[in-house]
Amino acid sequence: MNPLDESADYGSPLYEYRYTFDASAMRKGKEKAEYDEFYVWGMPIPKLNYIGQTMLTAERGGFMLGRKQKGNPRYPYADEWLVGQSKPQEWSGEFKVLDFKSKKVKGCGFSTEVGVCRPRFSEMRDGKPAYPWANPLERLAVTNSKTDEMGFHDTNAPHPNEADYGWVNNWSLKSADMKMRFALNNGTMKPQDYHLPTGEEWGIALPNILTSIYNGTLPIGLTGWNNIKSAPNPYFEMFDPEEDDMRPIITAGETHNSNKADIQEERFWNNKPIFYSYFMQDKSRLELYAIRFYGNNKEAQSHKDRRPYGNRYRCAYRWRFMDAGGPDATNDGQGMRLVVQSRWIGNANVTVRDIMDDKWWGECSDSNPLYRTDCYRVLPCVGYPFPKGGATWRMAYWSRTRWKYDTYDKDNEHSNKTFCYRVLSKDGFDRGHNDNATLHYGVRLMVNRDVDEFGKRAPRQLQKDKDEQRLIRRK
Repeated sequence: MNPLDESADYGSPLYEYRYTFDASAMRKGKEKAEYDEFYVWGMPIPKLNYIGQTMLTAERGGFMLGRKQKGNPRYPYADEWLVGQSKPQEWSGEFKVLDFKSKKVKGCGFSTEVGVCRPRFSEMRDGKPAYPWANPLERLAVTNSKTDEMGFHDTNAPHPNEADYGWVNNWSLKSADMKMRFALNNGTMKPQDYHLPTGEEWGIALPNILTSIYNGTLPIGLTGWNNIKSAPNPYFEMFDPEEDDMRPIITAGETHNSNKADIQEERFWNNKPIFYSYFMQDKSRLELYAIRFYGNNKEAQSHKDRRPYGNRYRCAYRWRFMDAGGPDATNDGQGMRLVVQSRWIGNANVTVRDIMDDKWWGECSDSNPLYRTDCYRVLPCVGYPFPKGGATWRMAYWSRTRWKYDTYDKDNEHSNKTFCYRVLSKDGFDRGHNDNATLHYGVRLMVNRDVDEFGKRAPRQLQKDKDEQRLIRRK
């Protein structure tokens, strides 16, 4: 089946429901004597044995239906759900449920929260949200870290340097300094509540396609345009919404050394959920699209308690390579960068074909009503632009994952200092490391999972990119 055909199907069928209510009777004196209508996808009637989950989302994603918060709520969104049944034994406890058939609320009117774009699931575990950060990209810092002092930059303007091994004052650093300042758990420049992503954790922003569902490892080489086939067939992506892997030593180059199993990056991967992701691409514009973290498959369950994830983390992603040596349409003179855009869509009836259309996303500016619905992250070219050698410019970002680890040597700035980095270019996504440890790259941190997504330490509250508007918009 041609994925561009109107009839192309990208998964199990989803059904549209229409609700109507008498506005004049329920909101007397406030509305005209007519019926209000709204459409939703996915019904909030979870069962105890239901392997997926439901949520109400708008056609373009990012919206929820619920009771509008009044006064000074803790969270600026609705998390109470209206259901048409009264069997509490069938409620999952995930949502605050309001049964509108009960006598207590019969005849009451409920307003629709039309601007909710960041869902919060009320289920708790050990006193903390069980399913935080529904849009995983929100966890990535908005801007790069300063490398010679603690803090975040206020712009994502590119800062490359072909000379001096890529050193740029306060923007890039070599692995020995990066290790002591950011990679170690007690790094001297690492701010509270943030850490440097591992190779696995970079998957919140970049494709993290597994080599196979049976092998369960990340590829070392290039994941390019020819490696990512278009939907409708899914890829398997590893994403762990459960917990951060904060082991002090994590290696990517000790895979075949059984004596070092405890420090291998894949040490716990067999116990982590595997999500389906559907990709499409437009190489003429150097753009890649995906619906990621589809969790209604048996592999997307926690092996610890077989907990299903459903589509709690299902998001639409778009990657745009700008000024990266591609077609003229991708060049705007603002400097080499990757613009990552994501939108939480939950159970919305959205296909990859839909998100290839600019009309679905809208303009990348505050003139678009959906602008604040989306999460944008700009990764500029910083430091040495030749991480893989050759004459092609590429972008590289440090990870907390080491390549090798010598257990007989010291763990300081002079030893065990070869770290892996992620590489981004017009050719695709890659991983690498350099043993001579002289090249300088940028640092982009991510917030810890346990940080309150709606608190002051969240990236969207703590950091601002003053140049975001000009860096994310099209030519």
